[in-house]
Amino acid sequence: MTFSGTSLALPGQRALTCTYNGQTISLSNALTVYDASPQINTNPNGVQQLSPDSSGGFYVTIYGTNFGKAVGVVSVCRAGTSSCGDFAVSYSGGYATWGDTQINLYLAPNLAAGGNYNVQVTSVGEAGNGFVTEDQDSHRKAIWWRFRTQLLR
Repeated sequence: MTFSGTSLALPGQRALTCTYNGQTISLSNALTVYDASPQINTNPNGVQQLSPDSSGGFYVTIYGTNFGKAVGVVSVCRAGTSSCGDFAVSYSGGYATWGDTQINLYLAPNLAAGGNYNVQVTSVGEAGNGFVTEDQDSHRKAIWWRFRTQLLR
């Protein structure tokens, strides 16, 4: 017998139900999901980018599930590359929060920033133990950034 769960499966006890030849057998608490991959919402927009401030930095709100109770890591990487150094990510300040379904943070672009980027959430997990996710796209969503010089004109 093979069974699987989706990346939306929440941690905790789960039932197992099998049907064969019209007969159904259910076992409560047969499985335990210990952790789940972080999942950024796709509809409505899972990543909301606020207007930039005078320094060019801006706040971002990320909505989803399974971000974990403890602060993990948010990376901002140039789309199509592994380059992730164009933004400084700040988890501190009055707006900044990390929760299981919402992350608020501040992004400060460097002078080379511009174009399309992917925001990626890496969680330490619901249990705080960390994990490697199989579904790479579930915790990565796109944002767009204009060059800072265009904003100051």
